[in-house]
Amino acid sequence: MPPSTFNELVKLFLDIIGKAIPVIGGIALLLFLWGAAMVIFQGGSEDAVRDGKRRIFWGLIALFVMFSVWGLVSILTETFFNP
Repeated sequence: MPPSTFNELVKLFLDIIGKAIPVIGGIALLLFLWGAAMVIFQGGSEDAVRDGKRRIFWGLIALFVMFSVWGLVSILTETFFNP
């Protein structure tokens, strides 16, 4: 059943984003941990260390973005949809 008002549409959108953020954050955490493992266990290979550092960097960026979006969704939900 599609939302009948704009308010319901926004609430549906925020609910979907709110449920997707932990999954995407988990993937970002795995990316970070994968990069850390590459740096630790393949420290002798310069290419592996470079790839590991790149994965750590992008994993941290993704985690920052995910937590920021999660916080914004929480603020919007509490502000507009909590009586």
